[in-house]
Amino acid sequence: MSDLMAWNADSMHTPYRMHAEYLQRLHLDNELASGPFIVDRRPAHLQNTRLPMFVVGTERDRVAPWHSVYKIHYLANTDVTFVLTSGGHNAGIVSEPDHPGLRFRIALTPRGRSHCQR
Repeated sequence: MSDLMAWNADSMHTPYRMHAEYLQRLHLDNELASGPFIVDRRPAHLQNTRLPMFVVGTERDRVAPWHSVYKIHYLANTDVTFVLTSGGHNAGIVSEPDHPGLRFRIALTPRGRSHCQR
């Protein structure tokens, strides 16, 4: 079984409430980007994140188009390593960097050069 086939065969097995909240709050309402995203009764804002971020976008992703993923640069005020791969939603994430026919590009944005609007 290839890595991609194993990825596709692995179901999430998350409880219904958790999955429903994830889809509603993070996907439909986009609370993490629009803020605040409430975690354990406390607001979490991307602008307050100080840990470095490693973010991946894929050129042919129909679920999370890379242009929308790249916008993390406008929302966070921290070091961002952005990787753009040539695959789709699954293959772009799972495939190894030297996979034949796929390619990737990396951009580093240091904290001091963030695009964050404050």
